[in-house]
Amino acid sequence: MIYTPILLKKLNCRRILPKEWKFREILPLALKNCVSSKSDRVQPKICVYEMTMLLACLKKNEFDNSECSEEMKAFNECFEKEKAAAIELKNSLKEGLLIPGSHKLSFSQVNQLMQQWPHPGATVRRIKRRPPWMASHKTFRIKRKLAKAQRVNKPVPQWFRLRTGNRIRYNFQPALGMANVSLSNQLKQQYGNLSASLTANVARAQRLTGAKKRAVIEEADRQIREIDELLEQIELFSHDETDEHERKRLTSTISSFRIDAQKLESELEKIRRQTANVDQRAELFNEDSLNENQKALLISNTEILEQTNRRLIDAYDLSLETVDIGAQTLRDLESQREVITKTKSRVRSAHDNIYESSRSLSSIMNRLMRDRFIAVAVGAMFLVVFVLVIYWIVHKWF
Repeated sequence: MIYTPILLKKLNCRRILPKEWKFREILPLALKNCVSSKSDRVQPKICVYEMTMLLACLKKNEFDNSECSEEMKAFNECFEKEKAAAIELKNSLKEGLLIPGSHKLSFSQVNQLMQQWPHPGATVRRIKRRPPWMASHKTFRIKRKLAKAQRVNKPVPQWFRLRTGNRIRYNFQPALGMANVSLSNQLKQQYGNLSASLTANVARAQRLTGAKKRAVIEEADRQIREIDELLEQIELFSHDETDEHERKRLTSTISSFRIDAQKLESELEKIRRQTANVDQRAELFNEDSLNENQKALLISNTEILEQTNRRLIDAYDLSLETVDIGAQTLRDLESQREVITKTKSRVRSAHDNIYESSRSLSSIMNRLMRDRFIAVAVGAMFLVVFVLVIYWIVHKWF
């Protein structure tokens, strides 16, 4: 019987054998005790072969779709068949029926059972907050408590040491200062050995291939975890140091060790990605694992890619021609703009000339009217004088 952390905490982690066994299981469920799976979804790779054949036929007979009636009929039949199967699967899951060919409870039945007997920790949401007995950061808090208790020489509960799994002797008070120095040198020497071994494994992983390379990568991962634990131990040891200068030196040493460990871890991660890419490529190009349908699908997809590539090249050439035509049009518009600007300036100058001519004509007309008025006035004056002279002569003689 395995006790849960809650029961261990209540019993202070004592290995007891009571007459009556007690067991309490708390499942780490989330999302209101409801579970889901991808089995109730339609598979994404259905009717791919029929669709590929239809697209190939449509590309081949671009201007005549009547030649592709059989391919279109096959694709429609496949689509209707898969649609009906998806609707049937959805209804069976909704009603809580067993999936055809399965001997397990459906997820709908599991959800109904969970709603009937609710879980005590169902209010906990995934990602937002985890239960306190499952929190990964509690180990750090425990070690911090241990470090504080170590400085003041307080007794530490045994279950703290069981939870942390630390190899450092807590509440350890050395008799002389040389004990701290020897322990520090021992931890540094252990780190140097692990770092040298990890560097050698990284160098070996770059040369090896296959299963040997994966084994070396796993060994390097284990060494990285050991280095992290060792750095945590050195950090706890630095908190107990009373000398301020020695504490600063240990802190700088830990930071340099962490930087070196991060560099080695990044190199290992790069090798791991390269190995994964090589494995995926080998699995992709493994001809033994391909059946006839997959080969036909691969060939048709290759043809579609080649046709698409040719069309992209044609579209690129057409776009270049369009750019040239657009540039020529812009140059023509620029020349026409210059012609329009010159014509506008000429029209403006002609308008100015016409305005000056209109002013000249207006002044001439004014002068003509003035001269005419003067001539009429002078003629009238002469006429009056002539009449007066005739009147005087006639009056004198008669």
